[in-house]
Amino acid sequence: MNVDRGYVKKQAEALIDKYTLTVPVKVFQLADLMGVQWKTCTPLILKKELIKSHPKTKDHVDSWDSVLGFYDVNKKCVLLNEIDQPITRQRFTMAHEIGHIVLHDSTLDPMHTIHLRSDLIQPRDTKEAEANYFAGYLLVPDQALEEKLKFTEVLSGADTIVKSFSKMFAVSDESLRVRLKTFKTDFPDVWNEYNLSAKIF
Repeated sequence: MNVDRGYVKKQAEALIDKYTLTVPVKVFQLADLMGVQWKTCTPLILKKELIKSHPKTKDHVDSWDSVLGFYDVNKKCVLLNEIDQPITRQRFTMAHEIGHIVLHDSTLDPMHTIHLRSDLIQPRDTKEAEANYFAGYLLVPDQALEEKLKFTEVLSGADTIVKSFSKMFAVSDESLRVRLKTFKTDFPDVWNEYNLSAKIF
């Protein structure tokens, strides 16, 4: 799997600049501003809509425990699972689907528009991984994250830092941890300046 994270980050940052987004990013409002239609529905309706829009997925849908959402390429509409999904997960799913729209809209096929529960940790392919990175860069931008790092001076313990930051950015603890790892890779000097390795990982 070959993901150009630099390119993905540039696309997310371009969207942040274009719409002057601040944190926590109002991702549903962003979709509206972009002219992206979206709606929430039950898992059953979500699967029916998926099969209706993309009949070839019929043989696969029943084997999926939970479809969090998908972008209907033909209708230009994002459908989100509204049941048992915390708002942080819905926000990530919407950001992920916006990532598909920005990065892959002209090349998507149905099997590349489905955001499964496991994709945050183990993306199935390059396009899913790119959409996940895009969501991370969009919801937790580098500049905003670096500005928040000063709070680590008054916070003690990895759990406290992660929980505080996840609230600031309105993302899940899991998403925040993944995003911190990418930030550490991208900006090792900044990371070391705040002695974060001793506090978080």
